[in-house]
Amino acid sequence: MKMTARNILTYLYANYLLMRGDVQKAVARLKNGQYILSIYFHDPSKPLFGKCMKWLNQQGIFFIDLKTLHEIALGNIPFPKGAVLLTVDDGWKTNKTNIVELAHQQNIPVTIFVTTEPVLVGNGYWWSYVKLANKSGYMSINPEQVKLMENKSRLEMLAKLKDRFCVGREAMTVDELQEIEKTGRVVIGSHTVTHPILPRCTDEEVYMEISHSKKQLEDILQHKINGFAYPNGDFSEREVNMVERAGYHLAFTTKPSYLTAENIKEKYMLPRFEVLKDVSFAENICRMSGVWFRKNNA
Repeated sequence: MKMTARNILTYLYANYLLMRGDVQKAVARLKNGQYILSIYFHDPSKPLFGKCMKWLNQQGIFFIDLKTLHEIALGNIPFPKGAVLLTVDDGWKTNKTNIVELAHQQNIPVTIFVTTEPVLVGNGYWWSYVKLANKSGYMSINPEQVKLMENKSRLEMLAKLKDRFCVGREAMTVDELQEIEKTGRVVIGSHTVTHPILPRCTDEEVYMEISHSKKQLEDILQHKINGFAYPNGDFSEREVNMVERAGYHLAFTTKPSYLTAENIKEKYMLPRFEVLKDVSFAENICRMSGVWFRKNNA
């Protein structure tokens, strides 16, 4: 954990929630079948992912995969008691050693939503170029500001940055995607082609990002791709409609809420709780259990 003022305060608050029993109450509710935990990571360290899996196992929670969740959403399987779904966004190359190896060893199902351009081209994620340009003094704009730009302007800016800066591969390779699926515990889903903020895109750009990433992954893996995650969690009714039209079964947001018997019916707007890599583990326990976001889950 980085010793920032924010992290010190949230560490104290998280321990207060733990001591007060909020987490234990949330786990008890989970085991009574009132909701499913939906948890997502980006680029966790191996120790962090391992600690999260250990904590979840200690709670007596069982893991479900994307196919099972779809069957639950369709009503073909009864709503379970004590279940958790694990997803990962982007497709970082470190996911292979930090997540997939442990998932295989412990027989834990994980879905990784992959952004295809960094896989196929071998470059970095767009925000890495922005951070490098900012750090070098070439420009004074951060990724959060870039997210507010129209996609055409974002792409024009990134083209210039990629001509000037070299980031290198940050995503897994095609061979690695094929390899990790062979473990039998990893499912690959789509996270668009270039990871844009979809509501900032034109209709044509949204269609390309959603449908082409699906086709690219299907060509790589030789099977249907059924899961999708909205980059940055940003979407509108347009994106929901296009995801459905493209033939996905499920789509995930970053809205921090439990999966319930009611909201699971909204198959293209499924919520998730995020685990962060630079905060205390006490905070991440509160995040995984949902009590960190209790205003969303009252």
